[in-house]
Amino acid sequence: FRPDGPLAIHKPFSSETARWMLTFLRSANRQHVAQSEALIRDLNLESKRAYIEFAKEHDIALTTSGLLMICKCEHALEEEAQTISRATELGLTASLLNPADLAKLEPETTINAAGAVFFEDDAFVSPVRVLAALNRSLTDMGVERRFGCEVTGAMSQDRRITALQTSQGVIETDQVVLAAGAWSARVGRRIGASLKILPGKGYGFW
Repeated sequence: FRPDGPLAIHKPFSSETARWMLTFLRSANRQHVAQSEALIRDLNLESKRAYIEFAKEHDIALTTSGLLMICKCEHALEEEAQTISRATELGLTASLLNPADLAKLEPETTINAAGAVFFEDDAFVSPVRVLAALNRSLTDMGVERRFGCEVTGAMSQDRRITALQTSQGVIETDQVVLAAGAWSARVGRRIGASLKILPGKGYGFW
């Protein structure tokens, strides 16, 4: 209930928020985290591979220089350093850097910090350029895009969606991809899908 905490719950509570909190409390334990680590690693590595391939195909600059978690104080550095051994066990590359190491890694930048943890497997790409390339790809494939087209409901048969009801009329389909980000749960309810996701600082799944 601290607004400056890593998890802040805003009042008033809804029944959806209460269910999320209960499920979050059941999942926020070492056993659940341990069971999920390998899957999350594989998803991220496959995502990285796909982005690298996409960037090459569309001539997009992608940086594979890793990620620095810079810590201002020793306490924060000690906590961050605890992730190194677990990352290594998962087959990832992570190392602890002192201020001298930081200066060598970033010689043109003055960093006032106790140290950092360097995750070498991370990569970065501009979302704006990726979206622009995706947009061009859709155009090349002849995909029809409808802007300002609000989904209001769905028609189904044998537990499968056969058409979407929208502000621009009924759209018949045999497959639906719901990718509305933080609004996915709200849109999902309109088409009979129950997605356990809440908007916030990042997403909360359960």
